[in-house]
Amino acid sequence: MGNGYFHLQKQVVEEFEQSLQGGANKSSIVGVQKDYANDSQMCLSSISFVPKDLAAEVTTKIMKPLQAIEPDFYYYPVHSLHLSIKNIRTIHHPPLFTEEDIKKVAKLFGETIPQFPSLHFEIEDIIKMPTSVLVIAYAEENFKKLFLALDNGLKEIGVPDDKRYFSDSVVWGSITLCRFTSQPKSEFIDKVRSMRHLKFGEMVVSDIKLVVCNAVCHESSRQIIADFHLQV
Repeated sequence: MGNGYFHLQKQVVEEFEQSLQGGANKSSIVGVQKDYANDSQMCLSSISFVPKDLAAEVTTKIMKPLQAIEPDFYYYPVHSLHLSIKNIRTIHHPPLFTEEDIKKVAKLFGETIPQFPSLHFEIEDIIKMPTSVLVIAYAEENFKKLFLALDNGLKEIGVPDDKRYFSDSVVWGSITLCRFTSQPKSEFIDKVRSMRHLKFGEMVVSDIKLVVCNAVCHESSRQIIADFHLQV
C-alpha cells in the first residue's frame, strides 16, 4: 500500500477520533435503537461482505470481549459483517429513495465499477463512535478515485449521497462491529481503547453489492439488488 495516502488517512482518522472525543461530530450517525434487527428504517448502500476468516477473527478478538461487558448491545453476526463502500441513501422510514432511484443507481454502478481495479484495504484501528464500535479499513488511493467517481455520478443522475462525511478529500472504509442499545459502561469504553491499535491484515475487495437493508444489514431486511465486479 502506498505510504503517502495511507499515512494521510491515518492522520485524518486521528483528527476524526479527536473530534468525536471533543463532542464535535460532523458525520452522519445512526441513532441508538433497542431492536436493530427488526428496525423498519431502510437505506440504499453499496457494500462488500467480510471474508469468513477475517469475520471470525474480529468476532473472537473484539466482539466477544466487548459482549462479555455489554451483552445487550447488538453485535453483527459473521454473515452480516460488511465493509461499507459507498452510501447512497441513509436509513429512514419511509425510505428516502424510490424503485426508479434504485434502477438509476444500479445502471450507474454497472457502468462505473468495472472500470476500476480490485480494492486493497488494511484492516486496523478500533474506533468508538457515539453509538457504535467499528474497525477502520485504510485504502489505496484507487478507492478514493472510485468513491469520487460514484459520488459524482450519483449527483448527475439526481440521487446524491445524503450521508455527511468528516472529510471531503480523504476517504476510508469501515466495518461496524456493534451498535449500542444504551450508554456503554466505562469498562466497555476502556476495553475499546485498549484495542485501539489492533491489526487484522489485508482485505481484498473484488466485488461490490448494491443493497437495500436496515442499519445492521440484517438478513431479514437485506435485499441484494445487484453484484458488480472490479477488475482482478
